[in-house]
Amino acid sequence: MHDWLTPPDGLVWGDTHGLAQDEQGRIYVAHTVNKSSMRGESVVIYDADGRFVSAFGEEFRGGAHGLGLRRETDGEFLYHCDINRCKIVKTTLEGKTVWSHGYPREDAAYAERPIDFVPTNVAFAPNGDFYVGDGYGSHHLLRFSLSGKFLNEIGRPGHGDGEFDTPHGLWVDQRGKEPVLLVADRGNRRVQTFTLSGTHIRTIRMTPICECPATFMFRAIGWFARTSTARCASWIASIKWSLN
Repeated sequence: MHDWLTPPDGLVWGDTHGLAQDEQGRIYVAHTVNKSSMRGESVVIYDADGRFVSAFGEEFRGGAHGLGLRRETDGEFLYHCDINRCKIVKTTLEGKTVWSHGYPREDAAYAERPIDFVPTNVAFAPNGDFYVGDGYGSHHLLRFSLSGKFLNEIGRPGHGDGEFDTPHGLWVDQRGKEPVLLVADRGNRRVQTFTLSGTHIRTIRMTPICECPATFMFRAIGWFARTSTARCASWIASIKWSLN
């Protein structure tokens, strides 16, 4: 339904890049905030029926992009990818910062010389690890522990199997015997799958109507790679694939 979620008075939508839902059914929308907006909150919360609840996150204005939500031992948390301040931020559902991570100096690829770091999305492993795609920066894919310690990279920048050019969207599919990491390798116009430790499994080439995979959505019948044009953030296609 078009415009089902409407912003509160004084707030004007920017690019709505992130969407998540908690265990109570509340919906979290991450957007960049329009330049004409009198209010600056970049995360807007609605109940399951679409009624406005609250908003927070003026610090993410202009940079709110990927948004992930998961349950941990001490509650549910949001993970924000801020493409303006170039960092990943973990917050409570009310917006209190718990952990943040900027330039990943502990990764040798970033420590060797200054390169761009602009994280676009996150994905969560069942053991607590999480993955961060440097989609708008230098095309690396980083793996962190639950505590936020850098563990290793998955793949590397490039154009072959197991390599990335804009690893924009990430998702861990847990429906099979073993969980699988999916990467929307947008610049290479394909989706790639990996084991959670980083072994390449499969490369899925895009069709002409789904040339530029950006992120993932899930339904009971399977997973979809959602795409965007190079010129705008509007979704233009959804194509279903099976991992079998």
